[in-house]
Amino acid sequence: GNVPEIMSTTQRMTNLQNGLKGSLCEITRTLSSAEQFVDEAGMLLAKQFSEVAREDLTQAIGKVFSKFDDDDNGFLDRNEIQIAFTSFIGKRLSGEEVDILLSVFDCDGDEMVDPHEFEHLVRFHLRVPCSNTCHIC
Repeated sequence: GNVPEIMSTTQRMTNLQNGLKGSLCEITRTLSSAEQFVDEAGMLLAKQFSEVAREDLTQAIGKVFSKFDDDDNGFLDRNEIQIAFTSFIGKRLSGEEVDILLSVFDCDGDEMVDPHEFEHLVRFHLRVPCSNTCHIC
């Protein structure tokens, strides 16, 4: 009486385990792809500032930030981030790609990038230390 029930339970568990393995592989691929995208975007962003002298970096980063802050509110929103990175990368970003960038750049979770967050990430990708006043470090 219990043998078919045990077999059925074992088969369901095996099916569930196989499904979870597939899901885990898909999640791993997605994360790997997102990480690669962030690295590429960061390198392209850093390239914009690679010729700038260290002592001029904060000012240069601020100018670029201001250029893309269309509404002059002191933040880059989703649309402004999309425009900025489209300019850096040379192709229009998908909504998913903007989400990925926001998840990395937006350190305080307000769905926008402030000048400090922007400068921190540029410096990170340039491998140039932040100033002592960096509130993210």
